[in-house]
Amino acid sequence: MLLLCRLHLVEYATRSYATPRRGTVNNNLRAQEERAARRVQCTLSTRVVSAPSAEMMSASSPFVDEGRDAVVMLSSSTTRKYFAQHVASVASALFFNPAVEVHVHTAYNHQIMAAELLKLPFVQARESRAMQRLHFHSLSPRPSGLSEAKRLYRAWKLELLQQLPARRSMYIDGDVITCKRLDPVFDLLEQFDLACSHSHLPHTKLPKFAASTSFREANVPAAFTGCNGGVLGVRNGSAAHVNVLQRWAACVRDGRERYDMPCLASLMWRNPAKNYYVLPPEFNVRPNTPAGVGVTDPWLIHTLYGADTLAQQLGSVSNGSCLRQLREAGVLVALRGGSRGGSQRGP
Repeated sequence: MLLLCRLHLVEYATRSYATPRRGTVNNNLRAQEERAARRVQCTLSTRVVSAPSAEMMSASSPFVDEGRDAVVMLSSSTTRKYFAQHVASVASALFFNPAVEVHVHTAYNHQIMAAELLKLPFVQARESRAMQRLHFHSLSPRPSGLSEAKRLYRAWKLELLQQLPARRSMYIDGDVITCKRLDPVFDLLEQFDLACSHSHLPHTKLPKFAASTSFREANVPAAFTGCNGGVLGVRNGSAAHVNVLQRWAACVRDGRERYDMPCLASLMWRNPAKNYYVLPPEFNVRPNTPAGVGVTDPWLIHTLYGADTLAQQLGSVSNGSCLRQLREAGVLVALRGGSRGGSQRGP
């Protein structure tokens, strides 16, 4: 039985970071995309937009759905190696948060991703409802390899945070596995402007902070470690959104900064209204690191691209019922192959 879904697609073009590369489309990839298109019978609404600038954004933007919460995810990779990990990340967010809009900004082929998601038992059990809140945003220009993907990742991330899709939005990296409902974070955003995961290391131990001009000029106290940029909950239009996230891209682009995290910490410290909530370690558990020790019931597991397989990483931490539930939902079982769906140029 073919399931009907509703996917909203956006061609997401950055302003000036790179130009699209020309190349021939591999015949096998074309055939794979055609098979995926036949399997995924969706009503597609496609539009092309440019990456927003801070000057263009406001809390009253017509693109913001004030009545719903949203999860925002990003993956700039185009390699086959990381495809299954990204699909599992999206699937876990859908599985544990069926009532939340999920916006996926990805360089992978959206039809192939949707076809993989439609194979999962929990998606089939929920029929069309599991996919109705999933929105794909296609990243453009498409990275030609891993090094370019890493470079464009930061640019895309800082730009998409300029404008959030809902009044209360949760940004998580595309390699984060969700283990519980995110409603408690959205509830926090009624009282706090920003809810973020803690930074695992003090900035005094990281050379990139010492090399940051903006960080030194902000006179950030040694005890203020700031936040990890891979897990960020924010209320749209709040002081933290306007003074921190909407200025983050400009801080990195001003020509003096090489890294984004010192800019984030300096902007958080300079913000007059420091209405932040630092989430406990359960919201940014990292396998095979000190950040994964001692947490017995994680909310979000920040896996590592290029490390052990996803199952091995999840198995290395005390994950409560997370691993069992994802197995029962078919998320991990379906991804045992680990490499289907991509190549250096696709999906």
